[in-house]
Amino acid sequence: MRLIIFLFLVFFCFSACSVKQDALRVAGLYDKGTQLDVYLVARDGVNKDTLSKGEVLDGFFSLSAKMGSKHPVSVEICQKKTGRNMGRLELPRGEGSYLVYLNQDSRLNWQQEGDLLYEDMDSYYQNHLRLDTISRNLRNASAKTNKQTHDSLAKELVKEIESYMANEQNLMKRNAASYVSAMVLQGKLNYFISGGHVKHFSLQRSMDRDKYSLQEWEWLMSYYRYMLNDSLKNWLKERYFFVRLGKMSADMQVMQVNRMMDIGHLAPNFSMTDLNGNVFKMHDIKAKVKFLDFWSSWCGKCRADMPEVMQYYNEFRDQGFEVLAVSVDYIEKSWKEAIKMDKLDFKYHGLFNRSLLSYLYGVAALPATYLLDEHNNIIGKNLHGQELREAIRENLK
Repeated sequence: MRLIIFLFLVFFCFSACSVKQDALRVAGLYDKGTQLDVYLVARDGVNKDTLSKGEVLDGFFSLSAKMGSKHPVSVEICQKKTGRNMGRLELPRGEGSYLVYLNQDSRLNWQQEGDLLYEDMDSYYQNHLRLDTISRNLRNASAKTNKQTHDSLAKELVKEIESYMANEQNLMKRNAASYVSAMVLQGKLNYFISGGHVKHFSLQRSMDRDKYSLQEWEWLMSYYRYMLNDSLKNWLKERYFFVRLGKMSADMQVMQVNRMMDIGHLAPNFSMTDLNGNVFKMHDIKAKVKFLDFWSSWCGKCRADMPEVMQYYNEFRDQGFEVLAVSVDYIEKSWKEAIKMDKLDFKYHGLFNRSLLSYLYGVAALPATYLLDEHNNIIGKNLHGQELREAIRENLK
């Protein structure tokens, strides 16, 4: 009998300790910012007690304290390097489970208590943390390996990305009427704007980064359109979701167009103005191999690359190679002065509308170059140096 009582007391003690380990749990989103830590801090008016510390990962965080507190407890976001406080939200109690949203504008701060809310948000955070850790490790490993091993690592990352997306979709489907999903959408929009998808979906040239970025973006937007209820959409509206959505949607459309400009696709035809003010079309230029170079007088990298392009033009022009230098300058005088100053003696120069360049070719930054065959099919993109020279030489055979 004594043994039974002893075992019961041990079990009771163990259970009580287990509960205490989860006395205070918080998960949520800090809207914008990088290189941040999150703290659970109890204050009794004079003294400050840090109950727990965690890292903010792409805006998301999850942390818990083994012991709760009778004193007021706040969630505090601080810069890693300086310790500067970037946001603070006081919890109604020093124990329990919370879903929280913090912003530099404290008027937008929000919280709701609930075990399921915390656990679902924590599940999302853990899924995001897993991808971040694995992609970082694979990037570090790929920098030290040969191409064969590098390609193998890329395949491993693809599997992890697909697993990550499947987990994310399942989580959000389970929470269609939950603030967890609205918060994930807000955080993921910031994630795309800040370039987080570039970090996680890239492994040098072995990864089709845009493919996975577009897949996740399209799914998130379809979720927003068809699954969130009006109450959650209003919550997002109050936090400027639509303002950011408009900007990012335009950028993703450019990315989508850019994917249509892959090798093997026909380069879109367009009209431009030559140095004498005459209008002509890109497809009108006949050549066995054509180098389409989008540049501008104010693009330093563009102009630094031009002497090399001139070198290849002079080397291969008699074999059927042509260069079409298309400027997107707003000021015609600047365009002509740059051509004269840099001695760009190409046969074909054109002036083109910059906004149409994004629409037709998905170009978001200069320089942007395309190597085309005699039928205007793309056979190379953004090639430089010997890689460009070899591509020209091989396709002129």
